[in-house]
Amino acid sequence: MRIYLIRHGETDSNKEGRIQGSIETDLNEVGITQCEKTAQYLLKNNINFDYCFVSPQKRAFRSLEIISQFYQKHQKSFPITVDDLLKEIHCGRWEGKLVKEIERQEPELLNQIRTKVDAGYPEGESILDVRKRAEMFYNNKIEPLLENPNSHILVLSHGNLLRVLASVVLNLPPEFAIKVVFFNMGISILEGKKIIDKIYFKIITWNSISHL
Repeated sequence: MRIYLIRHGETDSNKEGRIQGSIETDLNEVGITQCEKTAQYLLKNNINFDYCFVSPQKRAFRSLEIISQFYQKHQKSFPITVDDLLKEIHCGRWEGKLVKEIERQEPELLNQIRTKVDAGYPEGESILDVRKRAEMFYNNKIEPLLENPNSHILVLSHGNLLRVLASVVLNLPPEFAIKVVFFNMGISILEGKKIIDKIYFKIITWNSISHL
């Protein structure tokens, strides 16, 4: 069984270094091209999905929509489930601001958020808050699907959420999420194997953008 984790395509806010969080943003032209190239790569490698979960936020849902359209052109499809638990970390009153602004105005708090999983965005969430959502998603949505040893599951979401979700799937501490990166339309593949009565996952590919 394999879980494919893919981050949404680029937005202007990504390009500018602007904090998005719960804010709705559209893909830019680069982001759309990234999605198209990702779809072509997946199809070329004959990767089909039995289940697909996506964040309801526009930049994520549109990314999946583009991939789905390419699959349909090749007479292929996959079921899509939109799940609020896959929303990006809420960045509170920093949403919409440039990171370089925050680095000047509140450098100490920014450093805490970057290095401590219990440090929350002002009026927003912490990595531990997102971890609770990711655990709920994994336990309720992913785990029941793992009885099929050949299942391929796609989760298309956001950088922080996906890093945290990976830590849950791999049974790693939440600190894993602040030590790794996830580029726009980067592909990570986690492969699971049942040993006795428990499924263990390992990393096959992490944050690959070679297809872009």
